[in-house]
Amino acid sequence: MPKRQMLSICRKEGYSVAELTDIQNELKQLVPDTINTTSTDVVILDQDGKIKSTMIILTGGGAMMSAEKSLEQAVEKAGIQKSEIVRIVTTGYGCAYIDNGDDSITEITCHAKGANYLNPNVRTVIDIGGQDIKAISIDENGAVKNFLMNDKCAAGTGRFLEMMARTLGLSLEEMSVKGLDWKENIVISSMCTVFAESEVVSLVAQNKDVADIIHGLNVSVASKVGHWPRVWDRTIRENI
Repeated sequence: MPKRQMLSICRKEGYSVAELTDIQNELKQLVPDTINTTSTDVVILDQDGKIKSTMIILTGGGAMMSAEKSLEQAVEKAGIQKSEIVRIVTTGYGCAYIDNGDDSITEITCHAKGANYLNPNVRTVIDIGGQDIKAISIDENGAVKNFLMNDKCAAGTGRFLEMMARTLGLSLEEMSVKGLDWKENIVISSMCTVFAESEVVSLVAQNKDVADIIHGLNVSVASKVGHWPRVWDRTIRENI
């Protein structure tokens, strides 16, 4: 069988890509493993690049333990045996701590290939992760042309929204739904996570509707991301 390029798409915190050569006639599996700061994501692909199962769990205190647990659950969900897996590819911040992977690929490259796999017309990828934001410009083949990453501050990241949800006494799932019912356009002026949290506490004390506060937080994140094109090069600005 000729060489195939196998692509893996992992939700929220990263994409994984690997190349699998000389697949035998029997069904074999490829497992891209994404170990991020907040979650560990596993996707199992068959020999045709079709997704057989996915699993996302909280990373917790150990990358290796989370990876093993997520892989076991994904294998069970796929209805296969772990021995059928022929290649494991890792990506994400925690991939350096995983010693049972066959290959490791950077998150940015994986994002680009995953986006191209989903939609070849995509030219810009924005990933709001647990501790950073990535903006990636890609070409028609899914290769990275340029990228920008904010990893110096939690503002605008998933951690920012997680902290705000905790301040409001909500889960992230509840927060994502409640924000759709906003009526008053509340502006969260502080981009700093600490100051924004104080601002949210003040708004709660003023009896502002929770849905309006959440909408303000969502706009705050969107504004943070939208500010980036001003400092990007011309290639990214033309394709956003």
